[in-house]
Amino acid sequence: MLGKRTFFKVRCIAGALCFGLTSLAQVASAIEAAQDGELRNLAIAGIATQSSTRTRGVAEAAIDFVTNGNYSEEIVTHTELQDRPWWQVDLREVKKVKQIVLWNRTDCCTSRLKNFRVMASKNPILNNGNGGDAEFIHLEPQPAGDKYVVNLDGDYRYIRVQLNGRDYLSLAEVQVFGDEVIAPIDVERGLDHRLAMFIHYDMTTAQTLDNSWWPDPTLDASVFAPEGLVDTDAWAEIARKTGMTQAFLTAKHHVGFANWPSKYADGYSIDQSGYIGGTDLVRQYVDSFRKKGVVPGFYFSVWDRRNPGNLITKNQLRELMVDYGHIPVLWIDGWGWTHGQRGHDVDYEYLPFNELRGFLRHLSPTTAIVNNDMNHNTITSDYVASEQTGSPATESRPKEAHYTMGPDTWHYRPGHGLPSRNWYGVDHFLGLINKATNNGRGTITLNVGPDINGVIPPKLVKTMEDLGDYLSQTNIALSPNVKVSQSSTHSRVLSDGTTQTFDASLAVNGMGEGTYEDLALTNQEYQPWFALELGESTAVNYIEVVGLMVGAPMTNYYLLTSNKPIPRDLTEALASADVSSRYINNGGSRSSRRIPINETLKYIRLQKSDTSKVLLSEIKVLVDAEPYAASQSSTYDGTTLAANGIDGNTEGRYALGELAHTNWDVNPWFMVDTKAIQRVDRVEVWPRTECCDERLEELYVAVSKQPLPQTIDSFDHIGAGDTATVGNLTVTHVAIEDTQATPISIDIPHLTWGRYVGIYSAKSGYLNLAEVRVLGDRVQKY
Repeated sequence: MLGKRTFFKVRCIAGALCFGLTSLAQVASAIEAAQDGELRNLAIAGIATQSSTRTRGVAEAAIDFVTNGNYSEEIVTHTELQDRPWWQVDLREVKKVKQIVLWNRTDCCTSRLKNFRVMASKNPILNNGNGGDAEFIHLEPQPAGDKYVVNLDGDYRYIRVQLNGRDYLSLAEVQVFGDEVIAPIDVERGLDHRLAMFIHYDMTTAQTLDNSWWPDPTLDASVFAPEGLVDTDAWAEIARKTGMTQAFLTAKHHVGFANWPSKYADGYSIDQSGYIGGTDLVRQYVDSFRKKGVVPGFYFSVWDRRNPGNLITKNQLRELMVDYGHIPVLWIDGWGWTHGQRGHDVDYEYLPFNELRGFLRHLSPTTAIVNNDMNHNTITSDYVASEQTGSPATESRPKEAHYTMGPDTWHYRPGHGLPSRNWYGVDHFLGLINKATNNGRGTITLNVGPDINGVIPPKLVKTMEDLGDYLSQTNIALSPNVKVSQSSTHSRVLSDGTTQTFDASLAVNGMGEGTYEDLALTNQEYQPWFALELGESTAVNYIEVVGLMVGAPMTNYYLLTSNKPIPRDLTEALASADVSSRYINNGGSRSSRRIPINETLKYIRLQKSDTSKVLLSEIKVLVDAEPYAASQSSTYDGTTLAANGIDGNTEGRYALGELAHTNWDVNPWFMVDTKAIQRVDRVEVWPRTECCDERLEELYVAVSKQPLPQTIDSFDHIGAGDTATVGNLTVTHVAIEDTQATPISIDIPHLTWGRYVGIYSAKSGYLNLAEVRVLGDRVQKY
């Protein structure tokens, strides 16, 4: 372990003025410490070694981006007294080198740096200072405190400073410059990642089994002991299926445990833990996510409650940012914590931002920084970070907003956030996505907390997969070629005298928050309407209508669609052979409704038949090449279509047209064509809610890669509770104890693959249901 250091209020940053950071003004000026286009100090990313080490004078102190030569601050190298002591940096590969700058110790003993040589070589330099192709550059002593500049022009990998006689060798900093410059950070690239995964998994997970907030940083690393290797491939696959293109793993959280075999963690790292073989979890993570096409990033806390220290922080960041390939985004946490009882305060005086920022810019110039400043400062981030809140609407920079998937559930805590009723649902996150990023100018990062064995709770997996499935469908209503209009536009005068206008464009802005501030609204009038014209005729699968989330859903209206202009008069429109019409009666209970369309159309209108208002938060016109299809043995009446069983509405009331409902049939059935062969793990059935429980008491559930039979003749011999393979069918006979469960969940045997799923009644009579969902390797699109 590197020794605990003493901190001073004034520090000298390489290439910048000497100052500490105690105010935001100073933070702002510190961003100038490492500018785009500056020559890059190649030594920062190198591997420093020396002939020996005296107490706190480690070799890495000469590549820490601090030129102040005060030994007591642990920012100066120091060897033992020996013959021809040396210090060396390995640049890791051959680089163009044009200048070497040496910074001498300043508090005392400056005369020790005399009668020395500087060597540069493509190949390793022998410890005696003789190298096969080393270039020897002799320098005479200069006045104490001055820096030494060596100009050269060649291709080298190893740079060494070595005394010619017997003494101690101390260096404040060594800088190596060639022709590489600090490249600009492409912050707009962050807009490529609208949805990201946050993974809180480390020693804290092992210690929160008792639901404590703050784990004990003094416990041995062996406490972290999953039962087997963590399946990081499963993490990456969940992220991919959700549509996440970026991820962040807690490489080191506040407890100080390193999820990689860090040389600077004093044994508090993965290789010293109870994890099988001390496997490098960070390596597992980056390999798995890159393999799945999800860009890996790192979370790193600068508030280390186990081994605090600025040099430790930099040395660990060097390991992470160099040893694991290019990391586009580093997510920093911990600045602003002032909990003295849990360790030192971490402010910008304790750990100057400009110092670490400059270090990182030379270390990995194109890595963007997200700084989750607990004081909610934003000027220190390349992306504006917001924890559990949306980003400021006035902020023009790309944004990153991070959320838990349940209340206060960062790390897995079995007694908090579980059972599943405490997890947020898909609708919660759909409402956050645009709000959090101000309609696309950034990333929403959703957190998962795997359990001690690395398993993400199944409820979270389902929520994320459903969310990804929803987002994968293209909402062409957001296209700039789409035109919207409404019969009139409501407005109101606010308390400050300004006028708020509820115009039609607010229904196609991608927000869909369901709030009064983001609403298309007409006046109270006869047969009010909202209309949408696509840029061209398009095959549309679904139209989703979103009203206010509370109190005033969009209900009791006609949905009119056509490939030709729709007559303004409702009676004329309903009579037109060119217009398809659907009457939507939500009964006042639903704030949104997704309606299957499956038509090629250009014109869409929502229109009421009475004197009222059209109130619309969002209208989505969804295009999906392969929508699910449903069929049933017969249809009871014109409102009980099979399509009702895959429309996303689980309410289940006949009077409101929410059911799939057959006639009285011999063993009636309902079938879903998922349009692709997939693994089927579970089938969920939502029942009718106001009566007729007995109609779902006993079912056969069949899965097949081929179209299903329309009778149960081939499998009616299967006993209740049994599963059998009949030809190309896998059939489960289910006796349901609680037909009012929501939903009725039917597990399918492991590794059952199919495209078609059938629900057959084991009795003759009517079959009615509100919704069927097929869950497995791919989630239902509806």
